[in-house]
Amino acid sequence: MEGLSPVLLANANKMGFKEFTLVQIESFAPIVAGSDVLARAPTGTGKTAAFMLPLLHRLVSGEKFRAIVLEPSRELVIQAANECRRLAAGTDIRVIAAYGGTDPRRQEDLIRAGSQVIVGTPSRVRELLQSRVLAASDVSVIVLDEADRLLYKQFAEDSSHIASQLPRTRQTLLFCVQMPADMMVLASKLLKPGFSTVRTGTVFGTTVSHFVAVGEAKPKLLAKLLRETPVKSVVFCSTVDSASDLAKALRYHGLSPVLLLHSELKPFQRHSVVKRFAAGGGVLVATDLVARGVHFADVKRVYSFDISQSFYLHRAGRTGRMRTTGECVSILTAEEVPHLRRVLSSFGITVAVLPSSGRRPARA
Repeated sequence: MEGLSPVLLANANKMGFKEFTLVQIESFAPIVAGSDVLARAPTGTGKTAAFMLPLLHRLVSGEKFRAIVLEPSRELVIQAANECRRLAAGTDIRVIAAYGGTDPRRQEDLIRAGSQVIVGTPSRVRELLQSRVLAASDVSVIVLDEADRLLYKQFAEDSSHIASQLPRTRQTLLFCVQMPADMMVLASKLLKPGFSTVRTGTVFGTTVSHFVAVGEAKPKLLAKLLRETPVKSVVFCSTVDSASDLAKALRYHGLSPVLLLHSELKPFQRHSVVKRFAAGGGVLVATDLVARGVHFADVKRVYSFDISQSFYLHRAGRTGRMRTTGECVSILTAEEVPHLRRVLSSFGITVAVLPSSGRRPARA
């Protein structure tokens, strides 16, 4: 990445960024120049570093400003803040993670002390602005990571309100996998005319192979596949109840360890599960709480236990990240297969039938 500060380049190399991805390269110049940016890139291509590196570069170069980075979940807040800290190691840049469920005083003290980068959930950042712990006039940059989700339903009001409180001259950066037409209307209201567009590749990359495994006793079939291919895996379910039931079923069938992650767990429980899975292997059964953006190293397979058109790409994107390869296996009954094929055809994805061994794929 031409012109990147040497200290940031060295830190990025230590973190495994031997080569920068297209979205990271294409986003650098317009962000450094202060332009508004709408960037769309496939999952697993390093979008967090794509906006963090140019912002940190400006701070390292002596520019004085404060940036807000909005994330749709506490897991993504923690992940993005940690990545920013690692990229900024050895500099005087201070980063704060702001989210609910914990004592807010430490977060507030760090903000008052002058943290330049505040990574937070929309609800918590709004609280900080309303309480004047964070002065809106001090914020020069706002980033919406997973922007299509932050402009949808429960997050839209908070995200739009936060943006409306900031100076009109602010820089706005929107990063996402895709931006549906209805979301684009809202996005355009946040961006200044003449904003830069970065679009790299299709909505999904080529590092993930897609398969379907068919059976009527789905928990038993999944347990069989997990035993036959004992790699680090994430299993996605659409509801808390279905995830809880499936985790119990997998344990009944002898799988261990089976970790469970969903929104109804207490914050410290969610944090503990994420740390345990990140540090070890096994199977994580989760809702779509962690389908977007959350990075778990070395996940070789993602299982989709039901069909989700809105989350399929994001689920699959938990594997095959940053030029590695992975597999996404949908566990379906025979009646569900035609629907999955229709969903995937809308994304331009072809699916193969996973053979009974679960190891060597055979094209349908």
